[in-house]
Amino acid sequence: MQDSAGSLLYKVIFQFPTNKSDPSESNKESLIWTRYVVAPAEVNRLGCQQELVRRQRKATARYSGYILSTVGAIRVIRNARGHGFYLIHAPEEGRHHLEVGYKRGPEGDLKPIDKDELKMFLAQKFSTLFSHNCGV
Repeated sequence: MQDSAGSLLYKVIFQFPTNKSDPSESNKESLIWTRYVVAPAEVNRLGCQQELVRRQRKATARYSGYILSTVGAIRVIRNARGHGFYLIHAPEEGRHHLEVGYKRGPEGDLKPIDKDELKMFLAQKFSTLFSHNCGV
């Protein structure tokens, strides 16, 4: 994923945050599965809805657009220690909702270097940013 923001964009988009109050919600990100939402205008509409929700917790939160990849491209990512990503269809947040998270390989726990490497590999599987401003 390359764009005007530079090659570090993946660190902003793919944060995989830790949720201390609910560890089962940690280290995963939400994606929109284009199998169910194909039109770019609909992707942006959903992104703007999410912006409104996030701005209630953090006033500076902004949706800036979307990037494209395929489920197949993400599923095959592995680093040298065998770690990769899992993808789960999670329709409770909408038919379009897909979760991606770290999948441990046979080498045991993921180390910070594994996570950084996996995020870099993940970013390489996505397109450039299709910018959008919600105008809120």
